[in-house]
Amino acid sequence: MLTKILKMSGYPGSLQWLSIWVFLPVMGFLLFGPADKDNLANLLIWLVWWPLLCVMFLIAGRIWCGVCPFSKISDSLQRLVGLRLAVPDFLKEQGLWLILIAFLLLSWLEETAGIVDSPRQTAIMLLAILTGAVAFGLFFQGRVWCRYVCPIGGISHVYARASLFKVRPQEAVCADCTTKDCVVPDAGYAGCPMHLSPFAMDSVANCNVCGACLKRCQHGSLRISLEAPSQDLAASSPVVPVVLWLIAFVAGLISLLNGLDSGRLPLENWVESAAYPVAMKTLFIVLALGGSWWLLNALARLAAGRSAAIMSPAAWLAMGARPLVPLLLLSHLGHVGAEFWGDGGLLLAPLAEALQAPGLALPGIWGAPWTGYFNAFCIGLGLILSLAVLGWTAVRAVGLDRPRLVLSFGLFYLLFAGWNLYATWPLGTAEPVAFGAPAVLAQGLGSATTPGAGEGWSILWPFIGINTALLALALIAGRSRPSAGTDTEDFSATKTWNIKDGATVGQAELLDWLVSQTQQARWKVPAAVSLANAGQEVMTFLQRALPPASRVTALAIMRKNKGVLTISHTGRPLTLPDYRGEPNLDTADETAMAGIELRLAAAQIEHLSYHARMSDNKCSFTLRQTL
Repeated sequence: MLTKILKMSGYPGSLQWLSIWVFLPVMGFLLFGPADKDNLANLLIWLVWWPLLCVMFLIAGRIWCGVCPFSKISDSLQRLVGLRLAVPDFLKEQGLWLILIAFLLLSWLEETAGIVDSPRQTAIMLLAILTGAVAFGLFFQGRVWCRYVCPIGGISHVYARASLFKVRPQEAVCADCTTKDCVVPDAGYAGCPMHLSPFAMDSVANCNVCGACLKRCQHGSLRISLEAPSQDLAASSPVVPVVLWLIAFVAGLISLLNGLDSGRLPLENWVESAAYPVAMKTLFIVLALGGSWWLLNALARLAAGRSAAIMSPAAWLAMGARPLVPLLLLSHLGHVGAEFWGDGGLLLAPLAEALQAPGLALPGIWGAPWTGYFNAFCIGLGLILSLAVLGWTAVRAVGLDRPRLVLSFGLFYLLFAGWNLYATWPLGTAEPVAFGAPAVLAQGLGSATTPGAGEGWSILWPFIGINTALLALALIAGRSRPSAGTDTEDFSATKTWNIKDGATVGQAELLDWLVSQTQQARWKVPAAVSLANAGQEVMTFLQRALPPASRVTALAIMRKNKGVLTISHTGRPLTLPDYRGEPNLDTADETAMAGIELRLAAAQIEHLSYHARMSDNKCSFTLRQTL
């Protein structure tokens, strides 16, 4: 059912346009409405959208990124005037560190500058994110901002791993597919906007559930699957170190926020009574985040014990940090959800007052006794899920001290959950709260009597100027940019795979790298698919023919309009006979061959066929056009 919805022609476009039409009036109220926290748009952002975002993470991962109004605006400008430059290597390798910095800065501003209580500062935050999306959309191909820089994308990258519904390929079907339509662009499809290869996707951390690959797949391999969080979180796929930092920092930040809001702890009083409150709160942030990172690393070393030499320290840390994600996500939901249940009546009060129907405000719900335990319920549920994922991780940890692993990291989970349960547990029985209508409805949007309405234009004009300048710069750069036929800029990319003792390099891994280089190398994606198909057949043959101790090396060198894939081996020599037609090496004899070289023709063509001629030392594949 969900797969059919994602394949509908109106998805996600209709939801993106809906989000834009909601965003415009919300931004108007933030800029020109009352400047206090009861601004209706401010309440919608922090009491509705923020908790709803956590719910979306839990259900369908980064689905918000697929319907975000900023991404729609960025995509539209990219299609019209975008330069569509390739993603810089710096962003591919270090982009998540930028996300970590942006996340820390936003968290610090939220706590020290009071963004949540200020509609104007909330507007500045949203306009800054929009400007970033526009800038990266104008100059780069795909959603580079969403994947590599956006702070909301960063938290999505972590939480999406715990989602229940995920886009999954069927490995057997994808292995037999020779066209890879999910990555081949055409007039109506530019490829995955998040720069993923869906056929090789083993994690949903960067998938925004846009449905584009599901619509392109001709074999029904890609579909939405209902899975337990352990499928992604207990996987053995590597995790980059910055993700571990982000997980540890989120744990520290949630613990600090619950401590500051707690009536049981004096932290907030210490901050308010300090001579320098901002410095005091900054100190608390540093201690919370640093302490969380230090404790998680200490317990990782404890879990390793005498087996520390088996894996790298980052691998040990990943085994315990990834299962923590459900606890973090549900604790985050509990924190923002508690604010919703406490102040949500402010959202319905205007309607109840306008219709003179007090019952519409649901006065018995907001602040009711049971709402005080919502946070504790979420923390408890998250603890159960995380311990279950940790147990499943231990089951799959063959050759390690499983009890030691569970006890070490389980201690961190219990400490985190215990602190937050103590901080959020209600002191007494709460009474339901009655709310009046926010002043914005009485005063009117942008009227002369609205306090602080004049600040809106002083905030808006600079962002209009910056985005206009970015648009003009993209137009000028596009006009002065040389055409593809006259572009002589050199390009070269190299990657090596060493295969030994029966290990394999799958076609998916090879093609994933080739596709990522196609734009800068001036390739068409079908050429990369054909080269990967031929290369995989050669490597598969060599691995079957060579003894276990042999090593096969695949060296891919990408240049403008040409790609060379050299496959060599050590061990027993081989000889392959001359032949023509589709490569089929099953019947080849085994004697002496130093290496195999696959070359791609310079012509950019959509349909390719192989012509091969092999000698004792080299096999050259020339890809030619099929008429």
